[in-house]
Amino acid sequence: MTVTSSGQDWEEISRIDASLPRGFLGENETERIRESFPDAPQRIVGWLRLLTNEEEWATFNRFALLAAEFAPPGLVDVLRPVLQAAPTAANQEGLVEILGDLADPAATSTVIAYFDRTWPQETPFYSSSVKALEALGAIGTEEAQSFLRSLAEDHGKPAPLRWYAAVELQIEDELGFDEDTMLASQ
Repeated sequence: MTVTSSGQDWEEISRIDASLPRGFLGENETERIRESFPDAPQRIVGWLRLLTNEEEWATFNRFALLAAEFAPPGLVDVLRPVLQAAPTAANQEGLVEILGDLADPAATSTVIAYFDRTWPQETPFYSSSVKALEALGAIGTEEAQSFLRSLAEDHGKPAPLRWYAAVELQIEDELGFDEDTMLASQ
């Protein structure tokens, strides 16, 4: 999809961005933005596309968090390609969390690919990988559950990752994991 912009788009993006907190975006801040910029929920997907095309990642990251609160149609279709392309400045871990919160089945393969490229680089602390496993658990498709089960049963993978996958499926006891041991190993 081609995204065209006007000076008005950039002006609104700048005004909204200036009013966003640089940390946690809570319910009060989201409601304030919604009241101050009533068309933002309907326009934010287009703005995210524009920010992606211009590689304005710092603003994109903040707008992605805001968009997650609005959950507009088409949001997953904008976030998936960014996560797939994996630009360094895009908050990939945040995108995985958003995709998990949205629980859209279309995100399954993207989150699996993220996990596959992330976990080998994270040893011994798998924070980003665990976010991907949690997202897959929230998405809950047959493909996601199959991936989680396969990982949980794969003795070639690190035990903490296997345990987190099992937890998402609620089969950790069935597979003989001891929670205290798993938590102590991290």
